[in-house]
Amino acid sequence: MFCCRICGNGESNSSFIAREMMFGFKDEFEYGQCAECNCLQIKEIPSDISKYYPQHYYSYGAKNEESLLKSVYMKGKQYLERQMAKQSLGQGNLVGQLLANKYDFPAWTEWLKLAELSMDSSILDVGCGTGDLLLEMRELGFSNLTGIDPFLDQDIHYEQGVTILKRSLKDLEGTYDFIMLNHSFEHMDDPLPTLKNIHRLLSADRLVLIRIPIAQCYAWETYGVNWYQLDAPRHFFLHTEKSMEILATQASFKISKVIYDSTGNQFWISEGYVRGVPFVEQLKSPPFSKIERNKFDEKAKVLNQEGRGDQACFFLSKI
Repeated sequence: MFCCRICGNGESNSSFIAREMMFGFKDEFEYGQCAECNCLQIKEIPSDISKYYPQHYYSYGAKNEESLLKSVYMKGKQYLERQMAKQSLGQGNLVGQLLANKYDFPAWTEWLKLAELSMDSSILDVGCGTGDLLLEMRELGFSNLTGIDPFLDQDIHYEQGVTILKRSLKDLEGTYDFIMLNHSFEHMDDPLPTLKNIHRLLSADRLVLIRIPIAQCYAWETYGVNWYQLDAPRHFFLHTEKSMEILATQASFKISKVIYDSTGNQFWISEGYVRGVPFVEQLKSPPFSKIERNKFDEKAKVLNQEGRGDQACFFLSKI
């Protein structure tokens, strides 16, 4: 029997064995689920976790700065996209309004709107890899962007002001208007100290976004250890709203809003795992047609509305 590292409960907790399935190592790891806060957690972190983050792991793929920052968009198209971004933040003009009627905004613009940010607000992305999202945001006009990731080989300084630091939160100084963790929090073995450092770095009356897989979901109930977002052994903690509330309170935060944003991936990738097919093999030969995957996406939307999707955005504010 294990003791929950979130709420401290040691009674009636369950255990199970999960396999590494993203790359097909199929190594086995013991996980537990707390009977009190329902958080899923790995019992013992592998001594060599780097084995499970090979060089081609998606967050750390090399970026071509020239193509990302200069060559992808013509100047006219870039101008239009910046107007869309401003419109999504409530700072648009007639051009932005016309574009908004025709095109969908990137999903992350809704996060920034909730945080009441402007194009020059200071934004920190924690665990950002080589900075895909920050580069996209820079192309759309955001000017004060910083990322950190301790697993980089070295600092990265992109043109036009995007900086990615090989650094941990505890080593960072200053304050930020918005701090976001996009599917990085579940990879961290120290969730409470992480939140306390974020509290230190967050400007007054501002928000933190923590976007993570959620264990209180239909996919976990249906697929169990074959749920793809369990992602053994890379995911150390898979939280619930209850376990996040416990952590937030301990770090002097409150949860201001929760938005479920799961996709059809929870079905088609998990179905592949049931059949023993690793994720990298599913990418080479998708097991479902585009029509079938669209149906999975529609099912995910319903689950999100019910609060049963397998991932969510938590917005935290200081108490």
